[in-house]
Amino acid sequence: MRRNKKPFGRWIGEALLIFVSVFGAFYLDNLRQEKSEEKLYLRYLEEFKSDLEDNQGKFSYELDNTYNNSGRGYIQENIRQLRFIDSLFALKTREAADTLLKLIDDRAIIGISEWIFTSPQYEMLAGDYYSFIKNKDLKDRLELHSRNNISRTEIKEIINDHISQFEAIVDQMDWSAGPTVANRSILFSNVSTNKVKRTLRSYQNLKNFTEFNKGNDSLTLIEVRKELELWGVEVED
Repeated sequence: MRRNKKPFGRWIGEALLIFVSVFGAFYLDNLRQEKSEEKLYLRYLEEFKSDLEDNQGKFSYELDNTYNNSGRGYIQENIRQLRFIDSLFALKTREAADTLLKLIDDRAIIGISEWIFTSPQYEMLAGDYYSFIKNKDLKDRLELHSRNNISRTEIKEIINDHISQFEAIVDQMDWSAGPTVANRSILFSNVSTNKVKRTLRSYQNLKNFTEFNKGNDSLTLIEVRKELELWGVEVED
């Protein structure tokens, strides 16, 4: 007995229904994935905004005109101290040498932290989520933000290198003998004097870099806020 065959149109209809169902499932899944990625992007953006705001406080801490032992205002303090030390080098007297020995022994010239602002959110925004950014000015700011921080780290490394070389020079002195002729010869040598001058110049550069970083990051914050607003996120001032 022959089975009834389905009409050709019915076959087409069922095939089309299956296609639409599968396509619809893929579409909805992609839509859900896209929404999930957007939520993650906005979370990274808001966290990056918080990091930038916190970092403004850290920059202000470093640039403060008032120094304390916890490190607040250390840049200005070291510039002031290095200027005084440089003035003593210019005298080349026994009294100046005695004062310098005391300052060095009290660790008036020491290395500094190579601290640099880092944010996992920045890495994500500049990498995986870069294409999500609607605000072109923010893209430009992200690149500048990275270069500024690298420059600031490099100048801190230079300062530490100068100080290490200066310490290697003064280690050649007989500290128990005080400001003897031999010790003064080492202390007031051109190599030693130039190292202090370079350290001073590097600290002045660090001050400039830090001020520049702070100012540019404040502009980056403005662009981050604009980006959040473009995504419909209400931003508190």
